[in-house]
Amino acid sequence: MKGRLKQLTGVFLALLLCVSLAAPAAAANPSVNDIATAALELISSHEGTYNSVNANDSGAVSVGKIQWHGDRALEVVRLAANYMGANGAVAILGQSFYDEIMTASSWASRSVNETEAAALRQLLGSEAGHRAEDEIGARDLSRYVNDGMSRGLSNPTTLVYYCDLMNQWPVQAWNIARDTVAKYGGAATVDKIHEIACASPMAGMLRTRAYNYCINIRWDGYGPSTVAGMTDVQQGIWYAAPVEWAVNKGITTGTSSTTFSPDAVCTRAQAVTFLWRAMGALKPTTTVQVFSDVSASDYYYDAVIWAAEQGITSGTGNGTFSPDKECSRGEIVTFLWRAKNMPAPGGSNFFWDVGADSYCATAVDWAYCQGITEGSGGGMFSPNDACTRAHIVTFLYRDQT
Repeated sequence: MKGRLKQLTGVFLALLLCVSLAAPAAAANPSVNDIATAALELISSHEGTYNSVNANDSGAVSVGKIQWHGDRALEVVRLAANYMGANGAVAILGQSFYDEIMTASSWASRSVNETEAAALRQLLGSEAGHRAEDEIGARDLSRYVNDGMSRGLSNPTTLVYYCDLMNQWPVQAWNIARDTVAKYGGAATVDKIHEIACASPMAGMLRTRAYNYCINIRWDGYGPSTVAGMTDVQQGIWYAAPVEWAVNKGITTGTSSTTFSPDAVCTRAQAVTFLWRAMGALKPTTTVQVFSDVSASDYYYDAVIWAAEQGITSGTGNGTFSPDKECSRGEIVTFLWRAKNMPAPGGSNFFWDVGADSYCATAVDWAYCQGITEGSGGGMFSPNDACTRAHIVTFLYRDQT
């Protein structure tokens, strides 16, 4: 929050602090306090802690868990000093700074020096500071929630998302709430307000973080829309489109009729079966047993035998395939590359943890050049990490679409 935006949010900001940082409790009908608690956890995760002090934030000091700014900072600090008591507050702040805090009419343009900042950190980090921030925060956060309700929003998870918008851009938050209600109605789920927010020129910057938090709030009946009947795959999450594609194509039916288990690790048998189905589920021609640990009664038999026929896999040695072994990221990308007839990549050495002599080096380079993977972060691909179901269907989806 910067400058005039912080002043504009002043009436609302503090409400975020007084709520406990416990994870949102499962509730059939979350209360205003439940919603405020969840919003506080989200906002404080990127704003600050009790004793955070930004000495000069766009021309004035900001303090606390949600970085109250200027005059709001003064309000918080003054209440903390009151709760501390004059003697204790003077001992921390010094007489002159204490007197200013207790009598100043405005801190709209008041930055602090390092000595003053250190004193404020000590005050705000005390029991009195926590009490002041919690009290002002609870009052303000309730206003955020009630403001969203007054604009027609009724879904609790959507209101958590709205609180984070309000903390950053109140005018934009009002417009986004208006447009969400107009398009989807007051009961709009969090993926709907996220869709509207991401189209806003000012509101896209922090939206992914807020959305990823909100979709993990487990309030029965109030989550975002789900994908392909899978209750654990929410609209808007990075693997939503790949899962929907994979279900529609018959590549997977999930781990149950209503779950996909995106974070579960794929076995080699599962990975090859997904690949086989994505490539058309062709019947193998081999009639003899290829691997001693793969029998004709196994669900993955045709997939594994087809993969062996196509040169996609030669097993794990000694005539075995190891179907129940976890499939690594390096293995699945190599399987996919071989299934595509091992095309030459458009470059090499994109990831520092994939050596030129690695079995999967060319496959990984090809996958990167094709936009199938961007790696795992920090210039790494993490070839030896187990590959999740979400990642495998995403690799296949990016290759096929």
